[in-house]
Amino acid sequence: MTAYLISYDNHAPRNYTDLYTLMNTWGAKRILESLWVANLNGPSAVIRDTVKASLGVNDGVFVVQAHDDWASSNCQADGVALLKVLKP
Repeated sequence: MTAYLISYDNHAPRNYTDLYTLMNTWGAKRILESLWVANLNGPSAVIRDTVKASLGVNDGVFVVQAHDDWASSNCQADGVALLKVLKP
């Protein structure tokens, strides 16, 4: 499995129930308010489509495979801990 960063813009009317259920199912951890990390089997387009299905038609989704060159500040510890497995 590979670490993927998943970000979204959830526009009004906001409903997070399906999204949070999906993230919990995946074992994803939040890094920032609308940025999560999850160890998943890709590709990114499949992850994007799965996340998009849990949001509204006008909501945005961005998925990118995480690599070992990253830095953080004032982020949620659980998400950063999940990413640390990528650091040498």
